[in-house]
Amino acid sequence: MVLAQQNVAASTQNQAFNAIIFFYKEALGAELKNVQALRARRPAQIRHAPTPEETWQLLKTVQSDAAFATSLAVRLLYGCGLRVSEPLNLRIKDVNLEAAQLIIRAAKGSKDRVVAIPCSALEDLREQLQAAQAVWRRDQQDHLPVALPHQLARKYPAAQFDCQRGQTIALPIFSAYGCNRFGAELGKRMRTNGQSYGLTPLTPLMPIV
Repeated sequence: MVLAQQNVAASTQNQAFNAIIFFYKEALGAELKNVQALRARRPAQIRHAPTPEETWQLLKTVQSDAAFATSLAVRLLYGCGLRVSEPLNLRIKDVNLEAAQLIIRAAKGSKDRVVAIPCSALEDLREQLQAAQAVWRRDQQDHLPVALPHQLARKYPAAQFDCQRGQTIALPIFSAYGCNRFGAELGKRMRTNGQSYGLTPLTPLMPIV
């Protein structure tokens, strides 16, 4: 009640509420009952999406350079309906150019899913795969391993240096451990170009499915 009077966000109120329930249950050994009605409800808000014209202008404005394949990543975000982190984690084995499909690993709910690749992105994606292999060959000469998910590097040490197993990241920034930098650069360019068209930072720039 005090937090509600102080105009605190619903998520903060529920966090404090959960802490009280935990204290009574774990510390005092007394389980509170019939208290769920006291939880704060998050207000329903209408999300604003950019118009088709704004989206088209954004796709045309975001450009790649020698270090970042940002244009291709943004087009995959929009054309494939991906979340921001998903194109950054793509690997060669997850790209099927013949069937024009991407396999998105450990997506929402830790489930894999298959999405179609737009025809306009196929050739650029093919070139990016070749660039990824070139980066891998250069990193192999420098004895730089490919970053593998979870504990696969410990289980399969040789796979860190094996491009044939398809573990090379398909959208690299010319570094085996560059995904965080690429993700930061992708977000920066989307915000910068989006604001130039009047899109606020809270506006979803790409559809989320």
